[in-house]
Amino acid sequence: STPPNSAAIQDLMRQFAFETELDKRGALLAKLQSTPNEEVKQFALELAGSNDPVTRQEGLALLTVFPLDDSQVRGFLVSEIDQEQDPAMLKTLVDMLSPTMVATEDAAPLVAQLARLREHPDPEVRAASVMQSSQWDRGGNLENTLHQAMMDPDARVRQAAIGGITAERVQSDRVKDMLLATAYDPHTSGEERTA
Repeated sequence: STPPNSAAIQDLMRQFAFETELDKRGALLAKLQSTPNEEVKQFALELAGSNDPVTRQEGLALLTVFPLDDSQVRGFLVSEIDQEQDPAMLKTLVDMLSPTMVATEDAAPLVAQLARLREHPDPEVRAASVMQSSQWDRGGNLENTLHQAMMDPDARVRQAAIGGITAERVQSDRVKDMLLATAYDPHTSGEERTA
């Protein structure tokens, strides 16, 4: 099938704007996701910037089809993360940061936000930030970041750190000592020990 032309995309966006049934909106959203062009990206950014929580979620869902090597999409997410107060939404935004090849200086604002969120009071946000830091922070001291996360009081954060250590093959004596201490600690949960 041929990709939809501009008029067809405009029509989809118009239908979406006026549709009130969630099922139909979901179907229209899926059609828009299958045609990730500049028009759809601008529409996604507009929706994702909405004050209405449902519209915002739909915009963010539409935005996930655009890679983060797109500076406009990356910049939008960085500013949303910077302003967001709700821990559940923060976790959603951080989870959207799928890794891509970006120059270190272009990734810097995003890496800075992740560093800030590793100190967040909500453990889900900290865990998501640790996970993404291990994939985005190529210029920093990843070993130190993951070592710090291993000392977090919450198991989810520690498991994210273990995941990062494994995925990035981080090797150091202090990380190895910490992993062994975790494995042999009788208070460690089975799930964490397996990780």
